[in-house]
Amino acid sequence: MLNKMQQNGQAQMQETFNRIMQKSIQQSGAQVDPNDVPGSLGGIIAFAMSATVEEAKKHKKQVPAQIVIQSAVDIAQQALAQFNIPEEQMDELLSQIFEVAMQQFLAMSQQSLSPEELAKYEQFMQMVSQGMQQPNEQPPQQQAPMGGM
Repeated sequence: MLNKMQQNGQAQMQETFNRIMQKSIQQSGAQVDPNDVPGSLGGIIAFAMSATVEEAKKHKKQVPAQIVIQSAVDIAQQALAQFNIPEEQMDELLSQIFEVAMQQFLAMSQQSLSPEELAKYEQFMQMVSQGMQQPNEQPPQQQAPMGGM
Protein backbone atom coordinates (compact mmCIF):
# COMPACT_ATOMS: atom_id res chain seq x y z
CA MET A 1 0.00 0.00 0.00
CA LEU A 2 2.77 2.42 0.94
CA ASN A 3 4.65 1.50 -2.23
CA LYS A 4 1.54 2.23 -4.33
CA MET A 5 1.14 5.63 -2.62
CA GLN A 6 4.78 6.45 -3.32
CA GLN A 7 4.36 5.45 -6.97
CA ASN A 8 1.24 7.64 -7.28
CA GLY A 9 3.08 10.55 -5.66
CA GLN A 10 6.04 10.11 -7.98
CA ALA A 11 3.79 9.86 -11.04
CA GLN A 12 2.02 13.05 -10.00
CA MET A 13 5.36 14.80 -9.43
CA GLN A 14 6.51 13.59 -12.86
CA GLU A 15 3.40 14.97 -14.56
CA THR A 16 3.76 18.28 -12.75
CA PHE A 17 7.43 18.62 -13.64
CA ASN A 18 6.74 17.72 -17.29
CA ARG A 19 4.01 20.36 -17.42
CA ILE A 20 6.25 23.02 -15.88
CA MET A 21 9.08 22.19 -18.30
CA GLN A 22 6.71 22.39 -21.27
CA LYS A 23 5.46 25.76 -20.07
CA SER A 24 9.05 26.97 -19.67
CA ILE A 25 9.82 25.92 -23.24
CA GLN A 26 6.71 27.62 -24.59
CA GLN A 27 7.47 30.83 -22.70
CA SER A 28 11.04 30.88 -23.99
CA GLY A 29 9.81 30.96 -27.57
CA ALA A 30 12.73 28.75 -28.59
CA GLN A 31 12.35 26.85 -31.84
CA VAL A 32 13.96 23.60 -32.91
CA ASP A 33 16.38 24.04 -35.80
CA PRO A 34 15.43 21.35 -38.35
CA ASN A 35 19.07 21.31 -39.53
CA ASP A 36 20.35 20.53 -36.00
CA VAL A 37 17.57 18.79 -34.10
CA PRO A 38 19.85 17.16 -31.46
CA GLY A 39 21.77 20.36 -30.74
CA SER A 40 18.85 22.76 -30.74
CA LEU A 41 16.30 20.54 -28.98
CA GLY A 42 18.93 19.38 -26.49
CA GLY A 43 19.73 23.01 -25.68
CA ILE A 44 16.06 23.92 -25.31
CA ILE A 45 15.48 20.98 -22.96
CA ALA A 46 18.62 21.80 -20.95
CA PHE A 47 17.45 25.38 -20.48
CA ALA A 48 13.97 24.22 -19.39
CA MET A 49 15.45 21.70 -16.96
CA SER A 50 17.74 24.30 -15.44
CA ALA A 51 15.03 26.97 -15.20
CA THR A 52 12.55 24.55 -13.63
CA VAL A 53 15.04 23.20 -11.08
CA GLU A 54 16.05 26.78 -10.21
CA GLU A 55 12.41 27.76 -9.74
CA ALA A 56 11.81 24.79 -7.45
CA LYS A 57 14.86 25.75 -5.37
CA LYS A 58 13.55 29.32 -5.03
CA HIS A 59 10.43 27.84 -3.46
CA LYS A 60 12.53 25.63 -1.15
CA LYS A 61 11.51 22.50 -3.05
CA GLN A 62 13.73 19.72 -4.24
CA VAL A 63 12.95 17.68 -7.33
CA PRO A 64 14.58 14.23 -7.44
CA ALA A 65 17.13 13.84 -10.23
CA GLN A 66 15.24 10.90 -11.74
CA ILE A 67 12.14 13.09 -12.15
CA VAL A 68 14.11 15.82 -13.93
CA ILE A 69 15.87 13.34 -16.19
CA GLN A 70 12.68 11.46 -17.03
CA SER A 71 11.09 14.78 -17.95
CA ALA A 72 13.98 15.48 -20.31
CA VAL A 73 13.36 12.16 -22.05
CA ASP A 74 9.57 12.67 -22.10
CA ILE A 75 9.84 16.18 -23.55
CA ALA A 76 12.34 15.03 -26.18
CA GLN A 77 10.04 12.17 -27.23
CA GLN A 78 7.04 14.50 -27.45
CA ALA A 79 9.00 17.02 -29.50
CA LEU A 80 10.32 14.35 -31.86
CA ALA A 81 6.80 13.07 -32.46
CA GLN A 82 6.09 16.36 -34.24
CA PHE A 83 8.75 15.64 -36.87
CA ASN A 84 8.49 13.02 -39.59
CA ILE A 85 11.45 11.00 -38.39
CA PRO A 86 11.73 7.37 -39.48
CA GLU A 87 11.25 4.95 -36.58
CA GLU A 88 14.69 3.38 -37.09
CA GLN A 89 16.34 6.79 -36.51
CA MET A 90 14.24 7.75 -33.48
CA ASP A 91 16.26 5.98 -30.76
CA GLU A 92 19.58 7.31 -32.01
CA LEU A 93 18.23 10.84 -32.30
CA LEU A 94 16.65 10.66 -28.85
CA SER A 95 19.96 9.48 -27.41
CA GLN A 96 21.81 12.39 -29.06
CA ILE A 97 19.26 14.92 -27.78
CA PHE A 98 19.47 13.49 -24.28
CA GLU A 99 23.28 13.66 -24.28
CA VAL A 100 23.29 17.29 -25.42
CA ALA A 101 20.58 18.24 -22.91
CA MET A 102 22.35 16.61 -19.98
CA GLN A 103 25.78 17.99 -20.83
CA GLN A 104 24.40 21.50 -21.14
CA PHE A 105 22.21 21.13 -18.04
CA LEU A 106 25.16 19.96 -15.93
CA ALA A 107 27.30 22.82 -17.26
CA MET A 108 24.54 25.37 -16.48
CA SER A 109 23.94 23.91 -13.03
CA GLN A 110 27.50 23.85 -11.69
CA GLN A 111 26.79 26.87 -9.48
CA SER A 112 23.26 26.06 -8.39
CA LEU A 113 23.54 22.37 -7.54
CA SER A 114 25.54 20.90 -4.70
CA PRO A 115 28.29 18.39 -5.51
CA GLU A 116 26.00 15.63 -4.20
CA GLU A 117 23.16 16.74 -6.47
CA LEU A 118 25.49 16.93 -9.46
CA ALA A 119 26.74 13.41 -8.68
CA LYS A 120 23.14 12.13 -8.59
CA TYR A 121 22.38 13.72 -11.94
CA GLU A 122 25.51 12.24 -13.46
CA GLN A 123 24.64 8.81 -12.05
CA PHE A 124 21.07 8.90 -13.41
CA MET A 125 22.29 10.31 -16.70
CA GLN A 126 24.63 7.33 -17.13
CA MET A 127 21.86 4.88 -16.25
CA VAL A 128 19.46 6.43 -18.76
CA SER A 129 22.15 6.64 -21.45
CA GLN A 130 22.95 2.97 -20.96
CA GLY A 131 19.25 2.13 -21.04
CA MET A 132 18.86 4.00 -24.32
CA GLN A 133 21.74 2.04 -25.86
CA GLN A 134 20.66 -1.36 -24.54
CA PRO A 135 17.62 -1.98 -26.78
CA ASN A 136 19.95 -2.32 -29.78
CA GLU A 137 22.45 -4.44 -27.87
CA GLN A 138 20.08 -6.45 -25.67
CA PRO A 139 18.82 -9.21 -28.01
CA PRO A 140 22.27 -10.75 -28.65
CA GLN A 141 23.04 -10.65 -24.92
CA GLN A 142 19.77 -12.38 -24.10
CA GLN A 143 20.20 -15.02 -26.78
CA ALA A 144 23.60 -16.20 -25.55
CA PRO A 145 22.42 -17.35 -22.08
CA MET A 146 19.30 -18.95 -23.55
CA GLY A 147 21.33 -20.89 -26.10
CA GLY A 148 23.56 -22.25 -23.33
CA MET A 149 20.65 -23.77 -21.42
